Amino acid sequence: MKKSYPKFLCLLILWLPLQLFSQETQQVWYGKLQITGTSIPLELHVEDAKAGLVKMYSPSQSKQGFPVEKWRWKNDEMSWEISKIKVKYVGKWNADSAFIQGDFTQNGNTLPLRWKKTEEVTALPKMELNRPQTPQPPFDYNMEEFTFTSDDHGRSIQMSGTLVMPNGNGPFPCLVMISGSGPQNRDEEIAGHKPFAVIADDLAKMGWASFRYDDRGVGKSEGEFSKATTFDFAIDANAAWKMITANPKIDAKKIGLLGHSEGGLVAPIVASQNKEVYCIVSLAGPGVTGSQVILQQIEDIAKAEGQQESEMIESLNAANSVMTFVTNEKDSTAAAAVIHRYIFKSNKKKSKSEREELFATYNRSFNNEWMKVFLKTDPIPYWQKVQCPTLILNGEKDLQVRFDQNANRIAETLKMSKIPYEKVILADNNHLFQYTQTGKVSEYAKLEETISPEALQSIREWLIKLP
Repeated sequence: MKKSYPKFLCLLILWLPLQLFSQETQQVWYGKLQITGTSIPLELHVEDAKAGLVKMYSPSQSKQGFPVEKWRWKNDEMSWEISKIKVKYVGKWNADSAFIQGDFTQNGNTLPLRWKKTEEVTALPKMELNRPQTPQPPFDYNMEEFTFTSDDHGRSIQMSGTLVMPNGNGPFPCLVMISGSGPQNRDEEIAGHKPFAVIADDLAKMGWASFRYDDRGVGKSEGEFSKATTFDFAIDANAAWKMITANPKIDAKKIGLLGHSEGGLVAPIVASQNKEVYCIVSLAGPGVTGSQVILQQIEDIAKAEGQQESEMIESLNAANSVMTFVTNEKDSTAAAAVIHRYIFKSNKKKSKSEREELFATYNRSFNNEWMKVFLKTDPIPYWQKVQCPTLILNGEKDLQVRFDQNANRIAETLKMSKIPYEKVILADNNHLFQYTQTGKVSEYAKLEETISPEALQSIREWLIKLP
């Protein structure tokens, strides 16, 4: 029977590798991480199980293998972790079907992952990642690491980032960069692409400084990412903005915010509380509630992938129901119980194990505090309080934050508030502002371009016009 799994949460794409094994020496295990309409193939190469010599690969993204740590296989249960990329896996051997079923966790986000074994050790397929736009030394500008203090639910945490400044004495105008959903490092690195590093390089060459930082709990920043919501990320962004204002080489009156995806929601939240924010660059920022964004994602990705309409409608109905349960129930335990009943009742033709797996997918994806807040948050009340010039930049082929659903609503709000703004919709650009044929999420890693020259030019030309 063909299995149907939900295709959603494009804002939460995880792009880091993975792999694992069994008791024998020299073997390969294969798995696929199902994430928002695309599959990320993973391989676990076991060189010596007894010695714990195991590496995980994501061959479609990189030729680099990550050494597995704390490898354990006992009583038909496998567990391991990779501290470098904050990955953990725990799975159980299913003798009847000959696979390992378990949970893949990265930075607090958990997805189901199944490993199947092949008896033949095959050559690892390698994909050379060519990212020609990634800045390479020597740099013709100055870079310095800075730390700042933020608040993690009453506990002070130290955040870390990179300040890029043009050569000269300054003071320079500056943009603080805010990443999209999911645990992101300061470069907002995705599939070998480093869009924030590329933007920072471009800004420096036109005389603008920039500050980009690791999300809480990522890289060199402290804190717990898994317990944070959009409003916690706004606390971090505001703290970064305030830290930069104290730098004597930065023009304190000309410090703006550049936010991508969820960062495009964080930016107006910060600006609505701080009239001194100089400007906002919204890159594919949401203009409707999270629930509306996700439902549109499901529809657009399903159509792009050629999914049958009946399957798309089934996914839309299921996602809408689960989102309603999550927002209406008082706590996660109660929500999980309702989701479980719904999945089992609405999928009677599936086996018990299939329904349990489907429940686990929906529950883990939707039933968490970040999602609960995101689903209900409408960006418009925050945009209504924004008082600074804004650039609204979106890609015409963005399947994650559709331009006509989001950019238009932001623009209408700013127009009513009589706030200077410019809306630019770039033809053939996807959610990452790469030139694309289809806009599919699966293309992100395959494209060599990190960000289109037209997107960079749009940012430059708009900044030049600011007073």
